[in-house]
Amino acid sequence: SSAPPNKGIGVSAHRGVTACAPENTLPGYSTALRIGADWMDMDVVLTREGEVLLSHDLVLNPDITRDQRGRFLAQSREALAKYSPAARSEYDRKYAVRGLTLQELERFDVGRLNPDSAYARLFPDQVPVDGTRMPTLREVVRFLDHATRKKVRFQIEMKTDPSRPDYSPPPAVFAAAVYRVLQEEVVLDRVEVHAFDFRCLYELQKLDNRVKTAYLTSRDNE
Repeated sequence: SSAPPNKGIGVSAHRGVTACAPENTLPGYSTALRIGADWMDMDVVLTREGEVLLSHDLVLNPDITRDQRGRFLAQSREALAKYSPAARSEYDRKYAVRGLTLQELERFDVGRLNPDSAYARLFPDQVPVDGTRMPTLREVVRFLDHATRKKVRFQIEMKTDPSRPDYSPPPAVFAAAVYRVLQEEVVLDRVEVHAFDFRCLYELQKLDNRVKTAYLTSRDNE
C-alpha cells in the first residue's frame, strides 16, 4: 500500500529559542520567527491582579532574573536550594509572582542568564538582551500576530503547583483569565493549551470545549 501523504513538519520554538535568546520574552519569539518556527511554546502564570504573564516559574528564578540594580535575586538556583527553611520561605514570599502586581514585575530584568548558575551552562550561546521584561500573554499574541499576519500557532502551558496553593491561582480563576485573553485576541483556533495540573484544563473545557488541550505528565509527576 502507498504511504500517506506527507503533510509537512511543524517547528515548535520551546519558550522561544532559549539557546539563542532570553526565554519567554519578546526577543526570544522574535528569534523564533527568524528561524521559521510554526508553533510558539510559552509558559504562563497569574499576577496579583490576574494578568496572564509569561514565566516558567511561580517564584522568580534567580538564574534569569535581576532587580532594578542589575543584581541577580540570588547567587543561583543551586545556592537558593541550600537556604535555611526560613530564608527560603522569605525569598518565596518576596518573589512569588502571584503576590506581585504587573507594575512591580515590570521592574525585573530577565534578559541575561546568571553566569554562576548551572542553567547558564546549558545555553552558552544565548545572546543577552539587557532590559528585557516579562511580557503578558496578550502582548506576545499581539506581537506575533502582527509579525506573521496571524499565521503563527501557540502552545501555552499553564503553570501551577498544587502542593503550593498559596502561590498558585485557583484552576477556575486561572482558566478564566487565559480564556479571556484567547477569546478577545481571536486566537482560539490556533491554540493548544497544556498543563501538568489537569484541573486547569478541565476548567478551561468547561468554558469552551472547542479549546484544544494537552495533558502533560512525567515519570516523577505525582
